[in-house]
Amino acid sequence: LYLGDDMQKQGYILDTGSTITTSTCVPLCVHCGNHINPPLDIKTHDKIIMCHDNKCSMVTSKCNGKNNRCSFSIGYSEGSTLHGVFINEKVRFGENYTYQNGTIVPIGCTTNENHLFYTQDANGIMGLANNDRNFIDILYNFGGIKKKIFSLCFAQLGGIFNIGEINYTIHSENVTYVPMLLDRGKYFGIRII
Repeated sequence: LYLGDDMQKQGYILDTGSTITTSTCVPLCVHCGNHINPPLDIKTHDKIIMCHDNKCSMVTSKCNGKNNRCSFSIGYSEGSTLHGVFINEKVRFGENYTYQNGTIVPIGCTTNENHLFYTQDANGIMGLANNDRNFIDILYNFGGIKKKIFSLCFAQLGGIFNIGEINYTIHSENVTYVPMLLDRGKYFGIRII
């Protein structure tokens, strides 16, 4: 993703088990590691979403009573934790990001990361859990994409992640679809054939 008016590049781990999309950011981060890209520089505290803003109810959040900021705190099964606040930030993505106007969405600004998040290459995590607060739904709700879909193309030497569309032009063979198992709760399920 490319965030902000100055299109700061941010790398993410895709997580189909959580909903929060967040990136390390300065000047708010008090405990963040060094990652493959510099942290997001939000430049101003005016971007912070406050609890009374209806955007706060659109993300997986809690209200910090001390400063009235729309915030998050999440733990992961291997012991890592992330804490932060939500901000309004312009998002662009894909190969043609420089030609996009961008879409302003609520996105996480990590202020404290621990364990594996502190040492990983990626700047953050993209929450794609199967519910209406994931990053795809947020992009859709704010007009950033036309369809609520994402696709993953796995290849021997990497792959492609598409948001809002399936790009048939990048495939060397016909696309194979696998039906979604709809009884998996917040998780996406497929049967490997």
